[in-house]
Amino acid sequence: RALQLIGTGAQQSIVQGTQQATSQVRQQLERTASNAQAAAQAMEREARLLTGARRSLIWNGLLALLVGSLLAAGGAAWIAQKSMQEVAQAHFAKDILEATQSGAITRCGDTLCIRVGKKPKRFGAQGEYVLLK
Repeated sequence: RALQLIGTGAQQSIVQGTQQATSQVRQQLERTASNAQAAAQAMEREARLLTGARRSLIWNGLLALLVGSLLAAGGAAWIAQKSMQEVAQAHFAKDILEATQSGAITRCGDTLCIRVGKKPKRFGAQGEYVLLK
C-alpha cells in the first residue's frame, strides 16, 4: 500500500509537472504566434507603403519624362525656326550678292544705283516697288 501511495504520488507529481511544463510551453507558443502575427501585419503594412512609394516613383518618372520630352520638342522647334530665319537671311544676302555681281546694283558716287531697264515692272499693292532685271 505504501508503494501504491508512493506510485500514485509520483504519478500525480509527474502529471502535475507535465501539465505545468505543457502550460508554459503552450503560453510560450501563444506568445510566439502572437508576435509572428504582429510581425506579419507589420510586413503587410510595409509592403503596402512600398507599393505606394513605387507607384509614386513611377508617376514622378513618367512626369519627368513628359516634361523633358516637351522641353526637347520645344527646343528643337525653336532651333528649327531660328535656322529657317537664318536660311531666309542667307538667301536674301545671296540675292543681293548676285544683283551686285550682275551690275543691277552698283555705286553711283556716294549712293547706291539700281538698274531697272527701260520699262521697269512694278510690284506691290500701289506699285511702290520696282523689279530688278
